[in-house]
Amino acid sequence: MATSHLRGLRESVWLEQAKYEQAEGRYHEALARSRAGLSQGAVLRTGSSGVSDSIEATMTMIQQSLSANPQVTGRRVDLENRVAAVEQENVQLKEELVEMKGRIAALEARFGAPPPPPENQKKTDEEDFDLFGDEEEEEENEKDVPKPKPAKTKKGPVVAKSTLVLDVKPWDTETDMKEVERLVRDITVDGLLWGASKLVDVAFGIKKLQISCVVEDEKVGVDFLEESITAFADHVQSVDVAAFNKI
Repeated sequence: MATSHLRGLRESVWLEQAKYEQAEGRYHEALARSRAGLSQGAVLRTGSSGVSDSIEATMTMIQQSLSANPQVTGRRVDLENRVAAVEQENVQLKEELVEMKGRIAALEARFGAPPPPPENQKKTDEEDFDLFGDEEEEEENEKDVPKPKPAKTKKGPVVAKSTLVLDVKPWDTETDMKEVERLVRDITVDGLLWGASKLVDVAFGIKKLQISCVVEDEKVGVDFLEESITAFADHVQSVDVAAFNKI
């Protein structure tokens, strides 16, 4: 009876405790490993997606910063335009330099060497060359021949002349002054040349004849003129010398 009771206890109770604890430890270890692997994969996936999200966020912030600050973009565009302008000027300068070199070469080719003398000039120079020195002998002979002295021109005697201005006064206002002038100019002798004349008011409507003349001093004198003019007593009252100058 007691033996059957012990068998029943052995069948209902696990007496190998050490094996049980070892199996339980392995189970928990496997369970922990599986959980650790799942969590590590999630961490890796979460980390990679976080890095990419951070990069995209950074790029978005940079673009927003650039678009929010138009001065930076404007300066960049201005700098690019300046660089393009400098490059264009450089190209133009190179083209102008090439053109200037071509012009200088053309000028040197044109004016660098003197043009050859014409054929006619060469022949003339050869013909003018004196081979035997005949021209020098002819020049020496010409020096030995006395040259005639130029004849001295004889100057005529100097004629003394004078200019006179005469005032011819009439008797009254009824005297015909044109007739008086005609009578005066009719006096013609060698060495007398009458000049300009005019009528000058004296007083009370009376006018006198003022007439100029040129006389040769040796041929015509003042006294002769006064006597010749006062000879017209019907028209002339008196004659005065208003001016007298030697020529």
